[in-house]
Amino acid sequence: MAPSQSQPIDVQRFLTREGKDLSYGQLRKLLVDFTSIPGVIGLHGGLPPGDAFPLASLSYTTVEGDKVSLDDAQLYAAQQYVLPSAGLPALREWSRQHVIDLHAPARPDVETVIVAGATQGLSAFFSLFLERGDVLFVEEVSYSQVTEALAIPKGVRVLPVPMDADGALPEALDAAIAELAEREPGTRVKALYTIPTCQNPTGLTTPAARRQALYQVCRRRDILILEDDPYIYLQLPARDGAPVPGLRGLPRNTSYLHLDTDGRVFRIDSCAKFLAPGVRAGWVTVAPALVEPLSMALQAQTLGPCALSQVLTHSLLARWGEEGLHVHLERIQRIYLARLQTLLAAAERHLAGLATWRRPSGGMFLWITVPGLEDTRQLMSDLVEARVVAPPGGIFHPTPGTKNSHIRLAFSFEPADKIEQAIERLGRALRAWKERTSAQ
Repeated sequence: MAPSQSQPIDVQRFLTREGKDLSYGQLRKLLVDFTSIPGVIGLHGGLPPGDAFPLASLSYTTVEGDKVSLDDAQLYAAQQYVLPSAGLPALREWSRQHVIDLHAPARPDVETVIVAGATQGLSAFFSLFLERGDVLFVEEVSYSQVTEALAIPKGVRVLPVPMDADGALPEALDAAIAELAEREPGTRVKALYTIPTCQNPTGLTTPAARRQALYQVCRRRDILILEDDPYIYLQLPARDGAPVPGLRGLPRNTSYLHLDTDGRVFRIDSCAKFLAPGVRAGWVTVAPALVEPLSMALQAQTLGPCALSQVLTHSLLARWGEEGLHVHLERIQRIYLARLQTLLAAAERHLAGLATWRRPSGGMFLWITVPGLEDTRQLMSDLVEARVVAPPGGIFHPTPGTKNSHIRLAFSFEPADKIEQAIERLGRALRAWKERTSAQ
């Protein structure tokens, strides 16, 4: 059962100056306002005529054998400027209902806004809520693009929260915020960024009790939660022989939205990992008060996500329905599971005694530890010599130059024979390092 609903916070008070100053622009507002009115003759917008578009029909066949064709209205919407910045209404409604069914938000009035993948959702969050000097807390090791591509250019301070096997430590987050307030009065701590399911790079999933504790810290300290959950559909069984979850077997109510009585969660979902990254589609779930600022931010960036991608994505999801999506997720989960099993077996053969690891809860990565090695960056020359690439753990720490004894291994892309070769080469590189250091 979700927590009882309380009055929402005024989430707009967290907006940056940029977020407060955003507007649709007068021409865009006219275009949106008038195109839906019957009988209006439009001389207001620079819309190309429909008969100038290159696509007269469009259909596709899925790997499951489903044949889908776009009707004339869908095809027109896919090629014109007519979609709202918040996204195709039908796709917004699908995503909102999907979030409600899967996560039972504590506040049922949540809304979804379509974005061009998770990266656009992250970029929009930075535009709306973070400016130079603001503090963003992240898990001790996390998705490096948030720091490198978004935070550093904007002058946002990214601070790590120590982790254990269940994720970020609530008491450490609380202590860090308190210490910062005492040491630097007036510093604006804005949010916690978290990847709660099959985390990148560690592969761990934060359990319910830990999420509850983290949410309470964020609530007490009055900061937002930026929940990035791209791997939720790639959860895998904890033991060999157990069935993959598909859609129906996924754990329910795992989002911070389920706990969020305040409206302080900004959740990002992506189609990249369960459909295809080239689709460049996803959705953000937010409090109703953020729909307009978020839509204006997207309008300023790209006039909203790609219309063709949105129409195709919705046509596929609508054709599948829940049963079709369940079957599709089962199929891709089996693919990922087979690759993970190949990697784990290869690691047992080639890395035993050289590294340690824990089976990930799913996702794309195995996080290994190299005992006795303070910083796995020292292995780079050995990896080049062995002709295998794997990122050292230090690059996932928000503080540049931090030493780390881990390596992230991706099992998602290469076929089984290449995974076997790669792990054999990694073992060779680790042995070369070990022999070299032993001789010193």
